[in-house]
Amino acid sequence: MLLEPCVAALAASRANPDQLQRLWSRLEAIHAAERWLDYKEALYLTIGEIYALTGNGFLAAIFDVVLSARRESRFDGLNPDEPVSLIVINHTYEELRIMLAAVESGDPGHAERAMRNFVTRMFAL
Repeated sequence: MLLEPCVAALAASRANPDQLQRLWSRLEAIHAAERWLDYKEALYLTIGEIYALTGNGFLAAIFDVVLSARRESRFDGLNPDEPVSLIVINHTYEELRIMLAAVESGDPGHAERAMRNFVTRMFAL
């Protein structure tokens, strides 16, 4: 989670409208998740889309390795097939919505701060 603020800043400076539309579509998948496994997959794919927005193949490859390892462990879920709480979904959705809007703004500093806030609040859960 150390790279994400810088990744968000780079994504904000490079994203085009088509890429941003895909990013928002990823967010909707979080809102639609019913199981923990679906929720975690959607969350990681949303963050992965931000890595892709950077246009930096090295960063995207790092994220792909992380995602592969997380999938292999089923995101370390004790009960990944259990329903995910609507409170968790709504909280994550709102936090990510704020962060994605910052990336969409095209302001790298704003995106970096928003991602740092997102990561901090997610670790606080």
